Amino acid sequence: MLLCSTLACTYREPEVYADIENVRAKPGTHLMAVAVKYLKWQWPNGLIGFPNPGVPKVLKQEARIYLVDAHHSDDLTKITVSFDPRKYSNIAPLILGWEEDVLYFGVFDPTASAKENSPIQYYKWSNEQGLQEIATVPMQLAYQPNIGPIPDGVFVRYSKGHDTVDVQTERHPDWIRNAFQVDPVTGELQPREG
Repeated sequence: MLLCSTLACTYREPEVYADIENVRAKPGTHLMAVAVKYLKWQWPNGLIGFPNPGVPKVLKQEARIYLVDAHHSDDLTKITVSFDPRKYSNIAPLILGWEEDVLYFGVFDPTASAKENSPIQYYKWSNEQGLQEIATVPMQLAYQPNIGPIPDGVFVRYSKGHDTVDVQTERHPDWIRNAFQVDPVTGELQPREG
């Protein structure tokens, strides 16, 4: 009986899952904002998973926003917002764009229906004022289009994978592959080594 109750309440070692949700480049700069969904979870062992052994217990859930410069990749700014996994079963951070030097982003519940497709919360961030929760976002937010003809002057283009970002700029017309990559152990966005 003791063995059965022990097996029913055990979990495997915690694991990290981190996925790049979206990227937006600031017009006329080499600056990009990268939204990363971060989860720390444990998969169940034994009977605790009955009747669905494929659902992990979420220990920590964060929206991580990284501001990165394509040419100064070691200069990262990280903005973190935590969400209680008991209240929100799933989150999806989304970069919306800039208004001058203010970055706007939202965190959404991807499991909500189309009628409920409002954000969990909108945010704005700037160097001067830091992170602030807001109720609405400006109608005209700027970001560098990632398609169409190559723009004149300073620009950055990107190609996003599930855990990597490739970049192209006017200084590097050939793509820099894996310029930024999510570390599979820590879930942190890191510049390419070398």
